[in-house]
Amino acid sequence: MPKVLYTQKFRDAWLQASEFKAWIRKDETDLTKAYCSYCKCSIKTKLFDLRAHAETKKHISASSCFSQSNKISFSRMPKKQTEQEAALCLFIAEHTAIAQIDHLSRLCVHNFGACPSAAKIRLGRTKCTSIINNVLAQHFDEDLTADIGDSNYSLLLDESTDVSVTKLVGVAINYFSVKCGAIVSTFLSLIPIESGDAVSIAEGVRQELVRLKININKMVGIGTDNASVMTGVKRSVYTELKKDVPSLILIKCVCHSVQLSVNHACAKCLPDQLEFLIHDTYSWFSKSSKRQINYKKIYQSINDDKVLVFVQMFRSFVSCDRDCPN
Repeated sequence: MPKVLYTQKFRDAWLQASEFKAWIRKDETDLTKAYCSYCKCSIKTKLFDLRAHAETKKHISASSCFSQSNKISFSRMPKKQTEQEAALCLFIAEHTAIAQIDHLSRLCVHNFGACPSAAKIRLGRTKCTSIINNVLAQHFDEDLTADIGDSNYSLLLDESTDVSVTKLVGVAINYFSVKCGAIVSTFLSLIPIESGDAVSIAEGVRQELVRLKININKMVGIGTDNASVMTGVKRSVYTELKKDVPSLILIKCVCHSVQLSVNHACAKCLPDQLEFLIHDTYSWFSKSSKRQINYKKIYQSINDDKVLVFVQMFRSFVSCDRDCPN
């Protein structure tokens, strides 16, 4: 007889346990899983798995920002100084890299020392990062959630991988803002996922909506590219989210659809040599300064006008599409 696997459900006692209470949360969508508020991922509700997750490099790195030694106390700081440092952090988050704050803070102290609060600014990379992650991010999340309220909305989803080889799902949201009196399209979240399959992406979206306290049943539609993992008929992100929202509408990317249409049209009407000529012309001149100089001389001798620059053209999949019966 096969061995019966025991299914462990989430225990409320873990919320008070000293080794788990700082980061563990109950997964509202699945009672057999726990949610890590540091790593923003789900874990199996077995004691061995929870302790193993707490020892992973990902969890240790994520929890370092929340450790007691890195927490910032604003109670002893003057209100004016707090506002100035928050404003500098907001500028850094919107316009430049965090490393620049070391020079910007010293510049403010040196040039605006006549202002008592500006002379006391002590803002480095570590403190700036903590303010952005733990103060500004939470404030804007709460402000966005309050603005969305109970309105209907749609999501734009796209998967990518960053330079640290971490799979991410970028999410933008479209909704009607009563405060602005217009339809707002803005960035919502960047969700780390363990795998690029449809189930992991859909589960990551669900967990992020739960974290932001946004009602998933108010989702009207999703917009994605034409990848099968997003728009497939049998198993995709669309079919997984449709289990929660049966009336969900799928909007495929118009640009991808137009590209496929153009590829098929070119395959029927234009020879392959034309695409090869356009693509390789750019490659021939782009890497050689000598060829570009010769091209400019010839062009100026023929045309008394500004020299036209070759635009890069990416190879389409015309040859592959010709073998496709559809």
